Amino acid sequence: MSTTGICTCVFFRLGLVGILSTTVTNGTLAQPSNMSVSCSNPEGKGAIVDIEKRCAFFRHFASENGQLDERVAQNLHVEAGKSARSIAVLIGISKYRNPEFDLPAAHVDVQKLERFLIDDQKFDEVIVLENEDVTIENIRYFLRTYATRRSAFFRGKVRFLVAYSGHGVPIAGVWDSNSKAGTRPSIGIVLPAAVDDQDLQNIYGLNELRPLFTDLARNTFHFLALINACYGGAIFGLGIGGGNINDVANRSSYGITAGPDDKTVISLGEGHGSLFFETLIKGIQNGDADSDARRVTLGLDPGPKSYTGIVRLGALDAYLTKQILQIAERGGIPESEMSGNTHHWSGPIEPDDKRSEGGFFFFQRRLTDAPASEATSTTYAASKRFGKTFAPSLNQLQQPQTHDDGFGALRSLSGVKRGIDVNHFNSPIDWKRVAATHDIRFAYMKATQGAAFADPSFGDNWKGAHAAGLMRGAYHVFSFCRSPEEQVANLRKVVGVDSGELPVALDIELYRGQGTATLKSLAGEGACAQSLGPAGVRKNVMAMLDSLRSSYGKQPILYGNDYLLDEVLGTEFTKGITLWRASYGVQQAPKPPWALWQFTQNEAVKGIRGRVDVNVVSDTPSLSKTTPQTVK
Repeated sequence: MSTTGICTCVFFRLGLVGILSTTVTNGTLAQPSNMSVSCSNPEGKGAIVDIEKRCAFFRHFASENGQLDERVAQNLHVEAGKSARSIAVLIGISKYRNPEFDLPAAHVDVQKLERFLIDDQKFDEVIVLENEDVTIENIRYFLRTYATRRSAFFRGKVRFLVAYSGHGVPIAGVWDSNSKAGTRPSIGIVLPAAVDDQDLQNIYGLNELRPLFTDLARNTFHFLALINACYGGAIFGLGIGGGNINDVANRSSYGITAGPDDKTVISLGEGHGSLFFETLIKGIQNGDADSDARRVTLGLDPGPKSYTGIVRLGALDAYLTKQILQIAERGGIPESEMSGNTHHWSGPIEPDDKRSEGGFFFFQRRLTDAPASEATSTTYAASKRFGKTFAPSLNQLQQPQTHDDGFGALRSLSGVKRGIDVNHFNSPIDWKRVAATHDIRFAYMKATQGAAFADPSFGDNWKGAHAAGLMRGAYHVFSFCRSPEEQVANLRKVVGVDSGELPVALDIELYRGQGTATLKSLAGEGACAQSLGPAGVRKNVMAMLDSLRSSYGKQPILYGNDYLLDEVLGTEFTKGITLWRASYGVQQAPKPPWALWQFTQNEAVKGIRGRVDVNVVSDTPSLSKTTPQTVK
């Protein structure tokens, strides 16, 4: 796959110097600050700005008298008869003075974000600064002067989003390769008019941008910065911990960056945007970023409640982590090029004296009423400690089923039984430290995928987990493009008769619209699934489960998300099959039956590199009947 537009820290040391003989200045729009203009252009009609030229930057300006979406009204605590506003500023730089360093993906990002925010997310105002319009003055005007006035007008009931796509570089004169170990460069976004990496007038430091963000944090209810740039993690400063990123009804200010402060990130091939924004938009639009969103309760009144479609920031963050790791594993991109994207950062962007108590949210397309059976579902309270995932209590995990599903030995242990699932991206793992972690009792580890791949870390993980006293299970990642026979043969080469204390797991990864995924490997699997059709998928899955049962003498467990288990396979098919359900979020467990629930993709566990999936076992067996149906 083509990965054009890779940022590098030597970006402006490769020949831009000398291309220009004239100096380009910022501030072409400077006029007296007390002037005000009512925009009359179709896209910006009704907006009030200081000078007329800024009206052209509006791509959408909705009437201030329109009906307020209930999701905004309820979560921002808007009083009856009052209003709120959702405002976005999109900043994209795809064209530079030296065409060699143009970044076409940034233009695609801006186009897709614009339509996504207007058509899908129903933002009231969308402002676009692109290429030569990205000046320091324009940035400061819209992120400080304009934003402050709009927030005051709406009494702070504002959701404000800033998105940037373009190059990020270390600023010359601050750092070089001979600097002391541990010294980090200052990072800046490169404005189109920059002559070289010493043209500080046209390189806008992220440490200069951060105060604008913290001002926005003070003045708005929800603020979110999305940064797709090399070294973009430098936007974060010191912050106060605490809060709950999934609590959308409390004020918040957060940032998510495509990578950390010391790594480059990639864009995709011709016609595509960045890996970061394309993954983010697709996950929100198809609902996979927060599969529990339709079950998030609004309101605190007792009894059956109304449900609405949102994607919470915490769930989106977790989705990005796992999805990009899967892309790295399956996409054929060299791991060295993916190292930035596989370590994306997120965190609060607040003034030093404030805490981000909640989190931003996006709309999900599917809006449903809660089925009657869900009105009585158990809900779980989230931990209020920032960055810590909750652990369900014992009485929250009871289900009404009674048949054995292979997890009896695990259930016999005292306390809440949590476990992890890992692969070679998490290695090397210090299993003794993992076992010493509170309530981690078991581990699933990737063994194989498809007909040929064997996880290189499986042997070490298998031995290490056993030596540390953890119960173990192996999992195989299913391929829609290869036969069940080929895949079982591959697994048996790696996992012998000793298949661990837990059932072998069949991991099936499928999401809505996967056949049109940007990355060829994901699209290929999606296309194969589409070619098989639901009946063919069910036939191959059942053949695989039957073969695993025969090979290892245990009832296997089937892993999948809600879309796969409930819509593709269907509840009639899954009767009698032990289920491992991936359903993220902290407010509600999936409906039974399930034996394992993967409730987060984003927990830090001592002894493991990066974030990891965490699961919990139900307190009672999950089979709805003793034997699964056969597929004819």
